[in-house]
Amino acid sequence: MSQALEPITVTATEANRRFSALLREVAAGRTVLITSRGKVVARMQTDGVGKGPSMAGLEAERERRRKEGFEALERLWAAADARENPPPPWTWNREELYEDEL
Repeated sequence: MSQALEPITVTATEANRRFSALLREVAAGRTVLITSRGKVVARMQTDGVGKGPSMAGLEAERERRRKEGFEALERLWAAADARENPPPPWTWNREELYEDEL
């Protein structure tokens, strides 16, 4: 049987500063208690135990996006190589970088 993680208690000010990090903690299964003047005023938790994204899932998504980025760069380099006088990479515009393939 797994032991429940202890809740994290932070002030409202600290929660405001560390919101992204606290969301990652919640996604990992922790509960975050937010206090104001020493009293708990809010609780951050997943909508069900284990329903938050797993770290493995987050890493897989990050890897998928990284590969997509490399594939997009490879397409741009291939298109530039196909041109007789290709422009330098720093002159590519946003549309060229993010054009969708149909």
